[in-house]
Amino acid sequence: MTRETIPIDRRVAERVPCAHLAEIRIGSTVTLRAIIKDLSEHGARLQIPENAWLPTKFELSIPGIGLNRRAICKWRRRDFAGLEFDIIRK
Repeated sequence: MTRETIPIDRRVAERVPCAHLAEIRIGSTVTLRAIIKDLSEHGARLQIPENAWLPTKFELSIPGIGLNRRAICKWRRRDFAGLEFDIIRK
């Protein structure tokens, strides 16, 4: 790869591989299930079916570790999505 094509890693915190079950809450009536594949202090990589609708902002819950965050979807590729946690509200 040339210098121009090497991807830049902009992560602030190290990602930890995992396989936590997660719930995505959209409004008061819709809940989707997903798997967290990587987790860091500032975000996560989520595995969700490719055809599942995912809004830009939603509530994310990982019951197994007691984590609840407002999440922002920053990217989506096939059945994965990159999330950033809203640091204003934990």
